[in-house]
Amino acid sequence: MVPTQHDKTGMALVLTGTTLLVLGTAALILTSPVPTLFAWHPSLNALALALFAIGISVVQPPTPPSTVRAQRLDAHKSVLGLAVILLCAGTTFMYYNKEANGSAHGTTPHGGAGYIVVTWMLVQAIIGGVAANTGKNGLWLYKWHRLSGYLFMTLALFTAFAGGLLTTWSQTRPAPLRIVAYGIGIPLIAAGVAMRMHTSKLPFGKRHA
Repeated sequence: MVPTQHDKTGMALVLTGTTLLVLGTAALILTSPVPTLFAWHPSLNALALALFAIGISVVQPPTPPSTVRAQRLDAHKSVLGLAVILLCAGTTFMYYNKEANGSAHGTTPHGGAGYIVVTWMLVQAIIGGVAANTGKNGLWLYKWHRLSGYLFMTLALFTAFAGGLLTTWSQTRPAPLRIVAYGIGIPLIAAGVAMRMHTSKLPFGKRHA
């Protein structure tokens, strides 16, 4: 199946959005004083979110030949494996930053959603590993894994959006940088992933000839 212009546009949006997110977050950290423990949280988590978006995109349609499909699945596992490590690390830094300052955990929409995202991510990784090692018998499980991945990505994007635009820390940063990274970058990622999504590969979708 040849990539359509629709697919190519979606991928371009993902790459543009992830670039804005990562570079914008780096600029926010580098242009203003930030406690060291805290600085690792947005930087690592932004990079993790970018890798999640790219890792999902590489296994979206069009359906390639079997050899290419295997290569894409390997890339999917490698990229998302790194993303899992980065997100866990970024969240851990935030946890210890709050502990060091005697602050409560998960008291904002961003913080509460963040802990859900980390838990969901770990369960998602386990399900994906099981589906990948059961061959054709795991196709039904893989479809649910794919659907869960899209829902996970939606919550992860919301969490980053809230963290970048609505938290106390973010509102002390330059507005143009926040808007570029989170007000523009995140919607572009969401639009790109959505454009490349085919319902035929979801549990209730009908596969087309």
